[in-house]
Formats: sequence, C-alpha cells, structure tokens
Amino acid sequence: MERWMTEHYTESQGSGNYWRTITNTGDQANQNKRDTVNAMDVGYEIHRAMVVGNFSQYTWWYIRRCYGLIMEKDFGNKLQIPSNEIGKVSKRGYVMSQFARFIRPGAVRVGATAKPEANLFASAYKSAGGDSVIVVLVNRDYGNDKEVTVKVQGADVQTFHMYTTSETKNAKDEGEVEVKNGEVTIKMQSGGNNFKDCIVTLVGVGTPANPIPREPFGGKVAEIPGKIEAENFDIPGTGKENKTYNENDSDNHGDSDYREGTGVDIYKKATGYIVGYNQAGEWLEYTVNVKEAGDYTFFAAVASANATSGFNMTLDGNELTGDISVPKNDGEENYDDYNKVQKNVSLTAGQHILRFTVVGDWMDVDYFTFVKGKDATDPEPIGGTTGITTAVGAVPMTETEAFRLFDMNGGYIGIVHANGVGELRSNASRLVKRGGVYLAKSLRGGQMHRISVAK
Repeated sequence: MERWMTEHYTESQGSGNYWRTITNTGDQANQNKRDTVNAMDVGYEIHRAMVVGNFSQYTWWYIRRCYGLIMEKDFGNKLQIPSNEIGKVSKRGYVMSQFARFIRPGAVRVGATAKPEANLFASAYKSAGGDSVIVVLVNRDYGNDKEVTVKVQGADVQTFHMYTTSETKNAKDEGEVEVKNGEVTIKMQSGGNNFKDCIVTLVGVGTPANPIPREPFGGKVAEIPGKIEAENFDIPGTGKENKTYNENDSDNHGDSDYREGTGVDIYKKATGYIVGYNQAGEWLEYTVNVKEAGDYTFFAAVASANATSGFNMTLDGNELTGDISVPKNDGEENYDDYNKVQKNVSLTAGQHILRFTVVGDWMDVDYFTFVKGKDATDPEPIGGTTGITTAVGAVPMTETEAFRLFDMNGGYIGIVHANGVGELRSNASRLVKRGGVYLAKSLRGGQMHRISVAK
C-alpha cells in the first residue's frame, strides 16, 4: 500500500529562516503559546514519515511562504521578513534539500539503525539505478557535535560525499570521506558557536561498471618545460581515480562560468582567468608530459592578503616541492598584486599527474611554469618590462652608485644610492611602501637590477 504525507506538523507561525528561535506560536486556539521554531523540525519530520510511518512520498505543498522552503513576505503581517531574504532558499528549504536533492524518484529505503544514539536519527536509501547509497543523519542535540561511524554492508561504496546544513551552513559540500574496511567515521559539526544541531547527507560512490577516464583540458596534455594555466585542470571522468579536483563547497564564488559545473572558484582579471578563494584541502590535477628528465625550476604566480596562505605540488602522488608559502600583500583584501614563488625540482621523463594542493587558506593562483635547469630565469617576470631594457647584473657594482627605482609597471618611485645588490635592496626597502619586485636603473651606466623587497 502506498503512503504519502503532505506538509506538515512543523510550525507555520515562524519564519522559515529561524534556526532555533523562541517566539509566540501555536494554533488558532492558542495564539500566544511560546514555542521553539526550529528549521531542523523539518528534517526530523521527514525522517519520521519515512522510517516510522514507512511513507513512500513526502510533499511540501506551499513552496514559497514566509515559513516555507523559499522565502516570501508574511502576508499576515506577523513577521518582519527582510527584503533581502525574499525569493531565496530558506533554512527549512536547505534542510529539506538534504533529502530531496539526493533521494530521487525510484529510490528505495534500505535498512539502517534508526536511532544510533540519543538525539541522533538515521535513514538510508538506494538510488533507482542501484549505483549509489544515500545516508541521511539528523542531529537534534543542539548542545553537542556528533561523531558517527557508518558501516556499509553488502554495498560497493568506496567514498561518501558529505553535505551539511546547520545554523551556519547551507547544504555545504564538505568533500569526500573514504570508506575503509566497510565503514567510515564522520564528525557532524555545525560550524557555529550557538547551536550544534545539524543534518548531514552522505552520498556513497562505488566502482562504476564502465568508468570514464579523465581527459586533459582542451584535449592536449600540458608540456614541460612550459606554462600551465591553473584553471585548465583535467576534465574529470567517473570513478575515484578519475577525479581531477576537490572543492570544499559546490558553489562557484568567482564571476566566470569558464569551468561551469565544477564549483571551482574562477574569475577573470586583466591577465586572464584566475583560480581564487582557495582553501586548505582543495586541489587541482593536470596531466603533463615531461619531455626530458632532469632538474627544473618551478614558478607559480600567486596572490594573497593572508600571512598563512600556502600550497604544495606533487607528481603522481609523490612530494615535489614541499609546502610553499605565498607572500602576503600589503593592504586589506589585496589580491590584485601577484608575486612569483619558485622551487628547484627534479622530474622524470614521460606522462604524469601533477597536483596543486592548498595547505593554507585564501590565496589566488594564475599559472605555473617549469623551466629547464636549476635556478633558471623566470621567462615571464611579474609586471613585465614594458618600456625598460633589462640587463640584470650585467656589470657588478664596484662603488656607490645612484639608481632610479621603478615598480614593475614602469612607475618611477625615487632615487636610491647603494654599493652592492644587498645595500640596494636594503635602501629600496626604506623607500617603497609595499613589498614586491622592483627595477633599479643605474644613473651611471644604465644597467638594470631586479630586486625583491619584503615588507
């Protein structure tokens, strides 16, 4: 017998964006009853409908309402709904999406421990095609996070993709967790300081029958030596081995649809596309072909306003560069000034998978360059040399000289006197307002010195 439930016992008197709010609620016979309006009630109600009532369908009848899934103004004039919330998904909407987004028509509920511990409720489902397992965990304990071990029996699940909705998270993509020996342990964390209740959905991915291999972007393997644009990571296939990027959430926070559908945060600047908003744990992979084994110099064009930003590079899963710190720019939220970082590396010939992994939050990356030889010259220094002839260090300084100092855009800064590159760098540091790369032109011989100043 088919059973289905329509909305809803959850309170209609409060805003759909109330996570946990005490307010005057109650039915028409008791308008002044004080009660807790809680978005998580929707998740608990759906859980009970599916698991306790064994329902086959749950329907929310009015989608756009002040108490519903998409925010609308309160036509009863009991609530002051901010205008910037109207038309957006509410907290109740995000809670419902933890079911509706992943448990699609044709899916069936499978056995699961309905209440693994106090205030924790679980249900599990198998997709219509049998190619994925979905587990929904509802934590109604507003005072405590939960650590939960999910055991998968009789299913081919290699990894679970994890999504969380809480007081501070909206169906946030938390990344993948690996299943080992048939089980996985996760932490259900709200990310906020007030209330710990949250709902987590785990979408299990098994071994596809006919996996689709990854492809190099544009159909062409990146050549080394050469330049690799950060946004041109490989096109993903199916199966764990063919994943080519990892994002901490599924939203594109950039302003470009260059790699639409990936969620990688890409935006456009004067120099082209940039991968931005990089956070620790995110990574991108590139298929590369090293033409000749030997020593190379690795360069990366990066920008950050954060003192702890950093990344590393690996080749076929093996350490290549170690962790590299990204210089902090002067100025709050200054991601416009790019710097070059470099590292000497040793490469073997042939085709490899190169991975860029973020180890310190909030940095932007433009491109990578590999040049043959140790301590090689950067073929594309930041800012270029427009209007300036560069002959760095062509004639050693033997006495104190006067230099005109320019930024990398050719802007004149002032006069610096020095006898030696070290003194030139030190005296230039006193003159300039921010760290970066500068050009010093000798008044005597016209020779140029490119110097790096730290602030």
